[in-house]
Amino acid sequence: MFKFFDKLYFALLIGYFISFAILWLNYLPQKSFNKCICQNPYFFLDYTRYYVFAQITDSDQKQNLYNPQIQKQFFSKAIFPAKPNQFFSQYPPQTGILMHPLKFLPLNYGYATFVIISIILLITALLNLKNKLNPIDNLTLLTIYFGIFASMPMLWSILLGQVNIILVAAITFMLLANFKHKYIMGLCSSLCLSIKPHYFIFFFPLNLFMKNFKFFLASLAVNLLLLLYTFNTFKPSIFTTYLNMLSEAESKFAYLGVKLPDFASDTNYLITIRKLLMLFLPANNALHVSIIMFGLAFCLAAYLCLRNNWKRSENTAWLISSLILIYLVFSPHAHFHDSLLLSVIACSTISTLALDKIFKLKLNLKIWHLIFYFYPILTWIGFLCLPHDSGFREYFFLIINSLLLIISLNQNKLFSAKI
Repeated sequence: MFKFFDKLYFALLIGYFISFAILWLNYLPQKSFNKCICQNPYFFLDYTRYYVFAQITDSDQKQNLYNPQIQKQFFSKAIFPAKPNQFFSQYPPQTGILMHPLKFLPLNYGYATFVIISIILLITALLNLKNKLNPIDNLTLLTIYFGIFASMPMLWSILLGQVNIILVAAITFMLLANFKHKYIMGLCSSLCLSIKPHYFIFFFPLNLFMKNFKFFLASLAVNLLLLLYTFNTFKPSIFTTYLNMLSEAESKFAYLGVKLPDFASDTNYLITIRKLLMLFLPANNALHVSIIMFGLAFCLAAYLCLRNNWKRSENTAWLISSLILIYLVFSPHAHFHDSLLLSVIACSTISTLALDKIFKLKLNLKIWHLIFYFYPILTWIGFLCLPHDSGFREYFFLIINSLLLIISLNQNKLFSAKI
């Protein structure tokens, strides 16, 4: 019975992935691409913003990077003759530098190239992680891969053209650099993280507490070089402008630069503890409290890194799981697509995806494996079936991540003197 269900479920994942791939390929011709942008303001949204940042950075208007009118001008030029609603870009100034290669391709083919390279990097990073920490059989690994690609966070990331696919790979390579001592990919990865400051300020400093001081100092040096180059490209005041804009964007409940009638704010789509705090506190106060909680959560993450036995792969796998889940639960800024980080956990901790074997595991591991087994379906149920305007979708993701965090901390023997 279990084996039949496993085969049926595996076939469902493959079928879903193939269906999405065919649909995605139909979007790529220029006419379909532009039509899709107009009809759905989300599709290709983030990639278009990276593309516009790269174009502005390479122009004589780069000092006006955060001017909504300049962004609108370049946005309209990039997608002409389409005229969709335009979203204001809130990325740090170095984004335009790191995304510079995008400007050499037409928007639609640049997007396709960007997604394909992102996926290749993610698969490579997860395969390296699996080989180091979790030597599972190829069928289980293949099932995990298809589960990742059939899940809502992955497919949503692809449709958005989100850089978080690359950043999940970057976090994986950076973590691997700390105990596998392969620094080149780790150093490049630490640069990529600066595109999303909320990733960078959590995951980058943890390198210091992983006791690999050589890698930490090297990655700190390359990030300082990027910062200096950014200063040289823009006026230093660009950072003041960015921080002021970011503060306003994060503290006001209705801010998109150019507002759309059916959107309130990015804060509406948070899947973290901050979303829960907003039930009881004004948006501004909820942000401040969540930042304090995020700081305390980072201290917990640093403590787990310091006490980890890096010679034992099982300990390291559960440590990585805890770090990622601490981030997802306590970050002031994490959305649906950020749940793609769970793919790192799956490849480092899942020992089997056969139901008959899962039910033989201890209770906490049984729950852990069952959540990951059904995760692709759970994400779509939560995203599509729960009310969109009540916050239930976000709380659904928060509950799943919180439950996983409790299990991972238990596996980390948080309250034990030794591990």
